Amino acid sequence: HKLDEKRQNPPGLITFSHFLPNQQTLPDWKDPSSDIFRREWLDHPVPDLSAKFAKVAGSSLIDEQIRAIVPQIAQTTQNYIHHLHVFGHSHRPKDFVANGLRYIHNPLGKPAEREMNMVSEQVHFQLIWDCTKQSESNIDQEDKYVDTHSDDSIISSVGMNCGASGGEIPGPQIIRYWEEKGGGKKVLARKIKHRKLRRKIEVKRFVRSLKLSNTTQKVSQKNECDRK
Repeated sequence: HKLDEKRQNPPGLITFSHFLPNQQTLPDWKDPSSDIFRREWLDHPVPDLSAKFAKVAGSSLIDEQIRAIVPQIAQTTQNYIHHLHVFGHSHRPKDFVANGLRYIHNPLGKPAEREMNMVSEQVHFQLIWDCTKQSESNIDQEDKYVDTHSDDSIISSVGMNCGASGGEIPGPQIIRYWEEKGGGKKVLARKIKHRKLRRKIEVKRFVRSLKLSNTTQKVSQKNECDRK
C-alpha cells in the first residue's frame, strides 16, 4: 500500500542557480538532446552577442552538482524523483527536459527585451510545483492543460506530452521564445532595426539639447561680463 501511494505521489526535488547549468540551456541551443552546437542555430540578427554571452553563461559543474544529489541509479520506476532546476542569467525563457531533468527559466527581462518579444510582454509567476495538489491521472492533467494551451508540447520531468503525478505542474516546452512565440526572425530583425533607429534619433535630440543648453549658458555668462 505504501509503495502504491509513493508511486502516485512521487517526491520532488527543486534546485536553483543563477548561472546556466549546461550548454543545452544556452539561449540558442535548439536541440536539448544534442551535445553538439550547430552554427546554423545562430540564424538571427545578433549572433555575435550570443557567442559572447556563451563565454560567461555558466558552468557544467552546476549540472554535475545538482545531478549528484539524486544519483541516476536511484531513479527507478519504484522510487522516481521529479527533479526540476530553475536558473536565470540569460534573460531568455526556457522550459524543457534533458536526461530526466526539467530545466526552467521564466525571466522578467528588460523593457527592451519585452518590446522585441525576446520575453513575454506579460510576464507572470510560473507555478511549477503545488505542495497542496492531490495526485491526478496523467489524462486528467493533460486535458486541463490543453484547454488553455492548445498546439503546445506539454512537458514535465516525466517526459513530453504527458501530465505528472504528485505536485509538479506541467508546462509548454520553450526552446527559443522569440522564434516560437515572438514572431520569428523577420519580426525580431524589424524590431531591432526600429529600436536602433529610435535610439539614434534620441541621441541626436539629446546632443542638440545639450548644445543649445551650452549656447544659452555662454550667452548668459557673456551678458554677465558685459554688465560688470
